[in-house]
Amino acid sequence: MLQYQYKAKTSQQKIVSGVVEADTRDKAIAQLLDLGYTPLEVVFYTPVAAKMDLEENARPGGSVKITGIPLSVLSVFTRQLGYLVDAGVTIVRAIDLLAHQTKHLRLKGLLEAMYIHVRGGGRLSVFLSQNSGVFSSIYVHMIKYGEESGKLPETLSHLADLIEANLELKKKVKAGLMYPFMILVVGAGTIFILLTFVLPKLAGIFDDFNAALPLPTRIVMGVSHVLSDYWWLIMLAIAGAVYYARRWYFSPHGRVFMDAKLLHLPLIKTFIYEVDAAHFSRGLGTLVANGVPVFIAMEYALPLVQNSVLKAELRKASAKVRAGSSLSNALK
Repeated sequence: MLQYQYKAKTSQQKIVSGVVEADTRDKAIAQLLDLGYTPLEVVFYTPVAAKMDLEENARPGGSVKITGIPLSVLSVFTRQLGYLVDAGVTIVRAIDLLAHQTKHLRLKGLLEAMYIHVRGGGRLSVFLSQNSGVFSSIYVHMIKYGEESGKLPETLSHLADLIEANLELKKKVKAGLMYPFMILVVGAGTIFILLTFVLPKLAGIFDDFNAALPLPTRIVMGVSHVLSDYWWLIMLAIAGAVYYARRWYFSPHGRVFMDAKLLHLPLIKTFIYEVDAAHFSRGLGTLVANGVPVFIAMEYALPLVQNSVLKAELRKASAKVRAGSSLSNALK
């Protein structure tokens, strides 16, 4: 059974608020009417929404800060919203229908707040911009231009296509990287186990030979003795190095440095160029197809580019286009 947070008037015209349990929002409203209350707002109750003031949600500027909604779920919502609006259903009614239909609790809470915002006269694009943890800048600005041009159904359809194409690209990238990654992990693990636990037990066999071992064999045996005696310390050192390397990489200086170095590696360079070019071109094309000017579309599509060096170069190209240059010359 779901929980719904409400604000209602009593028979003495007092404003009260609380939480009721019901299978649907309509049943929650029926419970309030049975108590003699006049419901003003009934919102799906989530741990995030519980921390918020209901009046803030009711205003056209209110929003909920919800993250962690998968792109696959967002794609389905966008596609369904586009179908409903294209069929002549009002945007308010369409959001309400999807809020009742979805099984994803985070999305349900978000749609409940979205419904209140839009029903109160707020623009959908404004609500989306206030929830940047879920909706990217390209999503927000495409909806904005769809609202202004009167082509919201087409815009939602293009957005769903874009999200699905990006999801498909991510699946292909993950599938392409999974095999070499597994080979690397299995190989490194096998070598570590052999050197740490197997070779020390075979060392006695070499001692029985009473002969001078070749230099490569002595080096391997020495590494094996160090690993068998201090493997726990080495593992701690590796974990610490990974932690601090990750922190350094995500710092502004470290990210730029590593992204620049990656663009000089023969195989990785081509992979990065192709993936970022696909993301940027698809986003740019979708925006331009919806009537967004090229120089503005370039800025909105920049967050789709992961490599910071390429992103900086594309930002320069965007400034050239804004200054009057053609897109082809700016990209050259």
